Amino acid sequence: MFRDDIAYLTTSVEVKFVRSEPDRKTAPDATIALLTVYLVLVLATIAMFLLLTTSAWKQKKVITTQSLDQIPCRNCQFFKENQYLRCAVHPAIALTQQAIDCQDYEPFNKPDT
Repeated sequence: MFRDDIAYLTTSVEVKFVRSEPDRKTAPDATIALLTVYLVLVLATIAMFLLLTTSAWKQKKVITTQSLDQIPCRNCQFFKENQYLRCAVHPAIALTQQAIDCQDYEPFNKPDT
């Protein structure tokens, strides 16, 4: 009798293993949300880069060829075609627009031949 009860219990209990599938709606929604956030961050970075570069470009002074002709350094006796020390008196302003009004400008003394 005891064995019949066990047999009844084992046959009446059914265990079903149900594999749960992931919700198909949440995965694409999360992916789309992350892609949207990523796209907004990329666009904001590009916009910030463009704003910074254009503002820096506007602040730069454009040197024209006419202003370069006014720089007297190449005709000065203190100027040398040396990449390390172009001017012995004012090396920091040599060949710049600040050198236009150089007080130490001395033209070459060309020997009379």
